[in-house]
Amino acid sequence: MDRRQFLELSGAAGGTLLLGSSAAAEATPAVATTNHPKPVGAVTYYTEIRVPPPEKAAVLAKMDELIALMQGKAGYLSLSFKQTIGESTMGRAYPNPKKAILAEALATLDGTLSSPKVPYFYVMFLRFDNYDNLLASGVQAWFKANIVPSLFAYNAATTPPTKTSIALDFHEGVYTTVAAADRVNGYMTAEEISTYLASKQSDEVAGQYVSVNNHYMIMDVNREAHYNLLRENLNGNTRSIFRPIPGDAGYDDSDPDYVANGQPAAADNTFFRKAVTREILQNAFPEGEKRNYLMHGVWETIMDHENSHLDPRFSAGASQVGSYFIAHPVEPFYITLKQDRFIKSA
Repeated sequence: MDRRQFLELSGAAGGTLLLGSSAAAEATPAVATTNHPKPVGAVTYYTEIRVPPPEKAAVLAKMDELIALMQGKAGYLSLSFKQTIGESTMGRAYPNPKKAILAEALATLDGTLSSPKVPYFYVMFLRFDNYDNLLASGVQAWFKANIVPSLFAYNAATTPPTKTSIALDFHEGVYTTVAAADRVNGYMTAEEISTYLASKQSDEVAGQYVSVNNHYMIMDVNREAHYNLLRENLNGNTRSIFRPIPGDAGYDDSDPDYVANGQPAAADNTFFRKAVTREILQNAFPEGEKRNYLMHGVWETIMDHENSHLDPRFSAGASQVGSYFIAHPVEPFYITLKQDRFIKSA
């Protein structure tokens, strides 16, 4: 997939956030081969879909069915299903006064049949302790049988709108988590990452947090060097970076929580609270000579994320990591609609 195709599929053309799989080709995740060995440790079955409003209720109901089904599968860790609501302007290097102007650009969809041409954008993270258990779960066949039939465009010229034979592209892939962190701990070993994916993720639904899922791509030959920078910056940017800090205007040392995690962000300040959790996912299999990445972060608010881009410590780390990018990153915002995040009793 060349740079132009990635930009078209990732959001620079028409707002799509897809990473390259095609519904017309009935795409499925790559499988282990001699050239591409089986991923080690916990894995994520990740999908991106566009759902026309008339299909929304059916897809949400299917997600409940999937959670119930997966809870009985060996090695299942957790699931989250998120709706795209907008996009970070800071991730696109817009001028600072423009921060968050696209934050809820897709959040006003009313869910009726009145605008069937405007789809809902959803992503799903389905976690397993290893690749073999993911494949054995049957989730790929389940997705094809239960979700793909809803991924067709609707004709708005009819009353009511009618489903067409035009298939909407989607993405599905297998990703490995190379590192994760919350405000206190880093999760770097295979065992730590598996525990994090099962039970240490933030409670996004109850907290009404916002997720950011930075999409980008590097040359696969640079994977190891990039990986080392990712782990280094994840620890620093997630576990220690916030504003204000001692010496900043507005610093309040009377509240221990502010001292530890920062003060709430607003449009008229440069404060921001620490990211609640962050996770770096790497596509388990390359796309030719290239490799897709997702930098998945959870924040208390959209403005916390936007203001974090103003911090010079963040900028320094982002510049290092970004030196490997071969396509401009896209940073959508999401709300979590469904989440199943705890290890089930034996």
